[in-house]
Amino acid sequence: MRRTLLLLGYLLMSIAPALADDSANRTKGFDTALVRLLQPDSLFAERGDAKALSNTIKAIQTALSAYGASRPDPDSIDGCAVYVAIRSGERLKTWTQCEGEDRREIDAFIGSRIDKKAIAPVSEGALILSIHGIDANPGNLAVDLMPSEWRKAAEKAGAGFEHGLEMEQLIDLVWPDGRDA
Repeated sequence: MRRTLLLLGYLLMSIAPALADDSANRTKGFDTALVRLLQPDSLFAERGDAKALSNTIKAIQTALSAYGASRPDPDSIDGCAVYVAIRSGERLKTWTQCEGEDRREIDAFIGSRIDKKAIAPVSEGALILSIHGIDANPGNLAVDLMPSEWRKAAEKAGAGFEHGLEMEQLIDLVWPDGRDA
């Protein structure tokens, strides 16, 4: 329990500056509104290191800011949410969900910008989280913005969260054992 609280505290302190909603201080590129852990906190504490996970999140945010800054309208990606899975062996995959942007282009850009050393080590299984821009839908984020690939995989398997499908099982459907799909 204490390790879980320390993990959450460290993550919040390290990314809190990015969560401030001060329009005057908005960056050109990507501004983070929310980082959501999509599995129980205890799993993050068991499988990962808070400082390394924070560094991975920061590396993804930096890549998103660089991508946004390269666009004619740098703030256009603030409506995006990036879903992230990290597996052992420093393997990371993203699924971007947003309107009006090339999701695959954003995912490829993130992948090209993340150094393997910046990926948090995971002891087993996967760690799954999401990073939401300040203009991403603030409603039921798990449902409203879930990547279409995830939704299609769950439908194809005839499963869903209402039937007990867990996030890691879903990731196994869309990214089996961390192999590139």
